[in-house]
Amino acid sequence: SDEVTRTQDVMLTLGRMGVVVSDYRRVGAVVSFKVPTISIATLGIVISAFIASSAHLSGVERWVIKQEDSSVPELVISAEAVATTVECLGVSADGRKTIDTGTSPLPVIAAALCAHGMEPGVVVNALVALASSHVLGEHQRLTADLSSGDAEAVQELAAMMMRLELALGAAIKLVQLDAQDMLQSYLRLVRRAHEAFVSAPQTVHHSERWELSVALQSARPAKLPWISEQQGC
Repeated sequence: SDEVTRTQDVMLTLGRMGVVVSDYRRVGAVVSFKVPTISIATLGIVISAFIASSAHLSGVERWVIKQEDSSVPELVISAEAVATTVECLGVSADGRKTIDTGTSPLPVIAAALCAHGMEPGVVVNALVALASSHVLGEHQRLTADLSSGDAEAVQELAAMMMRLELALGAAIKLVQLDAQDMLQSYLRLVRRAHEAFVSAPQTVHHSERWELSVALQSARPAKLPWISEQQGC
């Protein structure tokens, strides 16, 4: 049947992205999965995989990700969060949506934190910690190539920063009103960092990099209810 085919497509997509599902169920408009324990290193991969697999199922209003450890709360993703995330994804040369495991999950994480009842400040800190950690990590990884004026490295960093800006813009639409102004302020910092990194790639010590480091330290530890504190950001 079509439903069986769509389910197989979902499982293939998840498998290709390295996500193992031990239990899958669909009851009406609710789809639930059980996956191994999620860590801060795998959170983005897991959510990205579910974003990618969502294209194969129609009429889903809520996605529920359960972990093998039953003491960990469910990660609940609304159809609105998935749709908003898909809208902000970039498009590759062959016309396919591109998913970046470091930036694409941010709107879903924002919406899931709100759905879990987290306070606006906690939601903002989690997003700032995750985003800043990713930017600083990527900038550090590319530092040697950037300092030598490598055009491909500059382009790679610029593309990542643009994806981050789009993801943060989408996240702002999904959070509480009290969180929106704080995220807008952070988004302005990201845009300034984007401009500085691209306009002067050979500069090692950007003031914006320092500001991102301060933002990261201020936001830590990110409170993500689906991840134990020992594995947190």
